[in-house]
Amino acid sequence: MTTVKFRGVCMPDQGSTVDGGTGSRGGAGPRLDERTQKTIFTGGSVLGAIVMSSCCIIPLALFSVGVTGAWIGNLAALYPYKIYFFVVTAGFLGAGFYKA
Repeated sequence: MTTVKFRGVCMPDQGSTVDGGTGSRGGAGPRLDERTQKTIFTGGSVLGAIVMSSCCIIPLALFSVGVTGAWIGNLAALYPYKIYFFVVTAGFLGAGFYKA
């Protein structure tokens, strides 16, 4: 095992491990805990659903509570991207269902 001296402290070389192995870390980096993963999947699902409905449901809801303006018509410009929003939302929902 090789060591590197950094500011007076001997540390294992990045290519080696403490037990003298080949340096494989067994993963692609630090993993998130289960609660954080569920929060990310839930938040992504909710945000994706809101964005997906931005062309249809959100203008209807805004009109029903009395919010009007010319900018609401611009929300219909997102309609061509609805399938992409659906795929992202379905991915988050599927990952959340898998984790639950």
